[in-house]
Amino acid sequence: MTSPTATIPFDQVGLRLLVSADDGSCLEGVVVQGEQDDAGRWDLDSRFVLQTDEGERFSVNGWCCSIETGVSA
Repeated sequence: MTSPTATIPFDQVGLRLLVSADDGSCLEGVVVQGEQDDAGRWDLDSRFVLQTDEGERFSVNGWCCSIETGVSA
């Protein structure tokens, strides 16, 4: 995984997600670390780190979750 850098487009910094796992558990927060494509967009089909509003960080396997983007705080 790579850390976010200044090259990430503004609309991708702190991308807010709602992540639902097959077991019914859900997490909401912002992407703070993970793989990115050449344009700096997060690769949500790979492993990434999601930080909740409470400051907890979770490693998420994007390929086995349902992910909703554009979630408001």
